Amino acid sequence: MKIINVDIRNFKLLENVKLTFSLDPIKPLTVIRAENGSGKTSILYALLWVFYGMEGLPLLARELRLASSASSANESVEVSVMVEFKHTNYMGEETRFRLLRSVRETTIDDNKIERQSEIIKLTRITNAGEEHENNPEALIRKLVPLRLKDVFFTNGDDVQRFISGLVSDGERQRIVHESIKSLLGIDKLNIAKIDTIAVTKRLRSKAAKAGGNDTEKLEQEVESIGVVISEFANNLKETNEKITNMSEAKIRYEKELLAIRGIGDLDKINSRIKEAEKEKIRYDEIKKGILRRIQELLKSVDISWSLMHDELVKGYEVLSVLADKNIIPGISVEILKDRLDLGECICGELLEDGGEHRKNIESLITEQEQVSVKSQRLTQLFHLARNNYDENESKKNQNNTFRDNRLRLLDEYTKSNDGIKSQVAEIKFNTEQRVRIDEEKVSSLTEKIRTIERKLITEHENVGKIGDRLYAKEEHKKEMLIALENALKVTKVAEDLSLRRDVAEDISSLVSDTLHVLENEYVVKVSDKMNELFLKIVGSIEELDSSIFTKVYIDDDYNIRVGTHSGKQLDTDFELNGASQRALTLSFIWALMEISGTTSPRIIDTPLGMVAGGVKTRMVDVITKPNEDLEFQVVLLLTRSEIRDIEDLLDERVGIIQTLTCSSHYPEDLVNDWKVDYPVSKVCSCDHRHSCPLCARRYDQAHGVIYKG
Repeated sequence: MKIINVDIRNFKLLENVKLTFSLDPIKPLTVIRAENGSGKTSILYALLWVFYGMEGLPLLARELRLASSASSANESVEVSVMVEFKHTNYMGEETRFRLLRSVRETTIDDNKIERQSEIIKLTRITNAGEEHENNPEALIRKLVPLRLKDVFFTNGDDVQRFISGLVSDGERQRIVHESIKSLLGIDKLNIAKIDTIAVTKRLRSKAAKAGGNDTEKLEQEVESIGVVISEFANNLKETNEKITNMSEAKIRYEKELLAIRGIGDLDKINSRIKEAEKEKIRYDEIKKGILRRIQELLKSVDISWSLMHDELVKGYEVLSVLADKNIIPGISVEILKDRLDLGECICGELLEDGGEHRKNIESLITEQEQVSVKSQRLTQLFHLARNNYDENESKKNQNNTFRDNRLRLLDEYTKSNDGIKSQVAEIKFNTEQRVRIDEEKVSSLTEKIRTIERKLITEHENVGKIGDRLYAKEEHKKEMLIALENALKVTKVAEDLSLRRDVAEDISSLVSDTLHVLENEYVVKVSDKMNELFLKIVGSIEELDSSIFTKVYIDDDYNIRVGTHSGKQLDTDFELNGASQRALTLSFIWALMEISGTTSPRIIDTPLGMVAGGVKTRMVDVITKPNEDLEFQVVLLLTRSEIRDIEDLLDERVGIIQTLTCSSHYPEDLVNDWKVDYPVSKVCSCDHRHSCPLCARRYDQAHGVIYKG
């Protein structure tokens, strides 16, 4: 997909703003030059809103009005964004679309907004005319999935979202994983997996019905458990989404809190709280793992040996005596019959009709068929008891019995619990210290954070409870499937139906295995490409000892890691500067786009705010360099400071450049008064080297910008 143009009406300060985007594969870069407060972020939000509605906006932004805050009380304003874009499908067929989203807002007072239902229209533009899509939301979500909005539309201030510990480990892993799956088409294979599972279930159901009442009843139980599992899975997903939304709100409140300076030791307190929270999460994960291991231990054979050791040994000794007397073990009649059917003995000798060896086998079968059922059961019990006895003796020698493992796990559990308590106490102490800071805004933000934290505790507990129930149901389903399979084996099911079911199960397994292999394969490709781009941007050469970074990669848990020559992994929050954080995230996004072969817009607000020198030049070079194998579109929203020192590179790469300016910057920064009574932003055609009466600023000369009158 490539964006052609956008027409924004009454969105924030963008009263009537029209922007055009470069479609030139040789010059794929579009630059929107705008100073802070001119509306760069509003452009990003307008694009997010037109494609995704309110759901596409940051959580806190959804609470605010879309129209300008300068609009009068009781004034009704229609907000609209229209975007034209073109999309090329997998067959190379190009289609042009026009998407329009609008809504009417009325400001009641400073805190209340009355917003009518949104209207969305999607038009397909063809040579024969215009066709309106009946279900625009569905098509848009297919062309530009919501879960990829952070890939397509990136806010420079939140650019480290894929790597930063400001979101939880699980959330960061989910973002990376979902981005890889969605862009690389793995989701489509996942749909095939779901379809094959559905077919398998239908054929299994038919086989169960054909097998009789018992198998049909088992199948119904399996289906019933499956419904419960789906409900638990949906509840788990919804709860995790709540946690994500609340975590995002908490992060924003904490950012506001961190932005306040000169109030006590606020920075140190916040740092201690953040470190304690990370440690608590680490201990929580350790505790969950221990509880899972305890659960598995309690289900193991080892607990039987621990509780009934003497009785089990006595039983084994009785069975051993029977074995010594040749009362047991018995010989499996079925195995002997199988060998007769095959015409070959276990030793490899042929069992010819009338032969002496065959007669011996037949005589042995007759003899063994007279052996009592009790003797056969004792034989099976003896083999099982001997294996368990030997295994238990081995574990005793290795200090690996139930008692040994129980003591170790209880010790680990106690340590993890003590760790959690210690970090909770640390968080509580520092939070109380933070509340004591006598400042109204700080107190208000702190209270909001505490409220969210209380809710997060409840939701995390819910995740644990739902997860445990889900795990129990899944284990139960596995047991029922085994029981059903065993029941079907002893019933007479039509051969063709049984064969179809087996084939469907094989195909389902094949798709699942293929999905797993492809996913791992793509992760490696994205990881390698990300490493190549990142080292190029930061100017690090892996072979040189003087280089700080030796490698960045995606690990098995979908974390983005940074390695050094010493073998240490750097903390992406505290041990990477802002420029490296941005370089790492942009390298991930670009690698993802390149490996997937996706033609799509990459729109970034203020990407160079913390970047300077050679890193700035290399970053812009890497993300705007034309690619013969893949068309792409880059839109950068840059300030004059960000543009400085990369003018020559922009001359080479820019296809279209426009300047956005806000009237409220007069007289402090703007040279000319626009003669308007309210703040509004407008666009002019000035490039990165020039200014005009609309956009001229008092410090343009210092940035090498020439006034063209």
